[in-house]
Amino acid sequence: MELIKPPLHPDRFPDELPYGYLKRLAELNQYESPAWLFRNLSSRSSLQTPVLSVAELSAADWAGNQPTTSAVGANTQHLRYCPLCIGESGYWRSVWQNWVSCACTKHQIWLVDRCPSCYSRLPLASTNLSHCACGARLADAPVEVIDSPVEQMQLFLDEGSVPEGYSIFPREHGLEYSARTALISLLCNWLDYPKLTVHNFNRELKQCGTARVHLVNAAELLFRPGGLETFLFRLSQRDSPEYYTSLILKLVLRLNIDFPQPCFDTLKHQALNYWVNLRKALDQEHGRSSDIADLWEYAEWQVLPHDPK
Repeated sequence: MELIKPPLHPDRFPDELPYGYLKRLAELNQYESPAWLFRNLSSRSSLQTPVLSVAELSAADWAGNQPTTSAVGANTQHLRYCPLCIGESGYWRSVWQNWVSCACTKHQIWLVDRCPSCYSRLPLASTNLSHCACGARLADAPVEVIDSPVEQMQLFLDEGSVPEGYSIFPREHGLEYSARTALISLLCNWLDYPKLTVHNFNRELKQCGTARVHLVNAAELLFRPGGLETFLFRLSQRDSPEYYTSLILKLVLRLNIDFPQPCFDTLKHQALNYWVNLRKALDQEHGRSSDIADLWEYAEWQVLPHDPK
């Protein structure tokens, strides 16, 4: 398969979705489909695969060879977008397609994934750059303003930036894009664990409407003062004390396994401290004696790295 150089071929924008660039080339050259841009194409559906699109564009020296944001967590079936960006720039951005990408920080509004007229979701294959298949303009979708924690989390995802005084992370955390995506996804899911299966939860994240509540939870934990305490308190309201105390330890264990980087030490320490105080209060309530030092030793042995004796 080979990408054919069309008569009109502007450079790809640095943050442009690869498949969106193919759509833009097809529309500029008045081709019926991006499939017309390829020689020996075996399947039209394969054009929507991010890795394939990147590979073919990288081999085309006339396309600008722009770097592309990681496709980790990418939604490759339906478009999500910022209506104001679509109206201003007329191209699709790669970062919009991440499952945990929820906002446009340029315009400080929520992303959307439905037509403003027929309210259907927007398949990548049948949606034009600026119009739904029904003819409605994507730029006409109503917009909703985001609050500060959501904006800060989106900046953290897109750029890795952490505002001073707003987060439990150090500003120089060193997390790659894939790790930032995985962290937000984990935090989104944990408050609903184990009510939602992984399959159902991923399905919820793929749709802007159902993803929003999960993303707000993660944003408030990371970027609202006292967010971690609120998050842990909500965990401690579940079922029996034995269940929710074990749940908090499991959360820290999961963080320790998936995110061993030093920048997570504060998060783990605060969560363990919350567990210790919770256990101490429960022991006192039931007339059991407990020692803070012993509880700390038990908690750290359960969830923190240690060398076997």
